Order: sequence, then C-alpha cells, then structure tokens
Amino acid sequence: MIIRLSDYRRIYQILTAIIESEELDSTHACVCYSFFGAIVLRDHFRVEPKVCVGFAAYCLSEDGVSVAFWEEAVREGKVPASGFHCWIEVDGWAIDFMAPRFGDLVANEISLEPAMFQRRLNEMNLHANSLRKVGEFCLRHEDEWVDEILRPVIDHPGWQDLANHASGWFKKPPKKIPTAMASVGSDGKLRPIEIRPISIRPRW
Repeated sequence: MIIRLSDYRRIYQILTAIIESEELDSTHACVCYSFFGAIVLRDHFRVEPKVCVGFAAYCLSEDGVSVAFWEEAVREGKVPASGFHCWIEVDGWAIDFMAPRFGDLVANEISLEPAMFQRRLNEMNLHANSLRKVGEFCLRHEDEWVDEILRPVIDHPGWQDLANHASGWFKKPPKKIPTAMASVGSDGKLRPIEIRPISIRPRW
C-alpha cells in the first residue's frame, strides 16, 4: 500500500473540509479530491502521483450495487460535462479520495459505511459491465480530456493555494493537527474550515 488507513482518513478529512468550505458538493468534487490529494501525497510520501480523468466504475456491495461515472455521449468524441471521474495513480496503485462519499451516491439503493479505496491497478477489471464482487473496479484514463477538465483547476492559482493549504495542514498520524483553521478561498475571501470526525472502513 502507498498509505495507511489512518493517513487516508486524515487526508480525506482535510480535503473534505476544504472542499466544503468552498461551498462545493463533495459528492461531485472528484477533480479537487484528486488534485489536492496528489499534492499531499507528493509532499509527504515521496511519490510522484498522476491525476487521471476518464471513465470509472466501482462495485460497492456483495449485492452488486455499483457506482459508475460513464457517459455514452463521449463515444461521439466529445469531452463530457458530466459522467467523468478523477482518481490518482501512483506506483502501480489507484487511490480515490472521494470514495468515502460513494455511499451517498447510491443511498436510494443501499446503506453503506464510508470506505477507503486504494487498490493495485493489476487487480482492475477490464470492463465496467463485468463488475460483480464488492471491491471490483474499472478505470480508463482519457489523455485528451486532461486539458479541458483537469488543466483549468491545476493551473488556477486559487486552486493551487488550496492544494498547498491541504498539504500544509496534513501531518502523518499520530502527530496532532488543528481541527479547525481559516483559509483564503478561491474567491479571495477568508473562510473557516473545520475537520469533522469520521470512521472509514479499510476497503470496499
């Protein structure tokens, strides 16, 4: 594994606090989770993470309930306005810091406790429609989507500041960190940010 569950949980808490302080919907903030998370991994774990964007599907339960970020219209060669997902790939692993929110996306089908997603890429299913068992997943990065979907966030000074703020806030457990801070948001306004406690299962 690249990081421990305790590291993952703290990173998730910090990212969620910052994302929600920007009044963003954290169930649809995969770009921020991945970009901010990649900066934390780079700065604190001596790795070179890659932020990926494209198709993604995850099987979340033994009943086969899955969440999929897929849009048929992209077959026409268009970059989707929705129906895409972002995650991180690093040293043969996939890490998704938005994964604890997946239960909210399928809440009308099943009740799920938040869980970490960190799996080896060589465990991945080749096709999204082949997902049957909990923990199975399918990811497909699309290089041509990077400039339109990722680049506006990664190159924006305000989002860069927030990513660096997340990295500055993080320390590896068991070191203590403040549970509340203030930050200048992407709009230049000072915002209070507070970490909420959460229990996260080791994996789907």
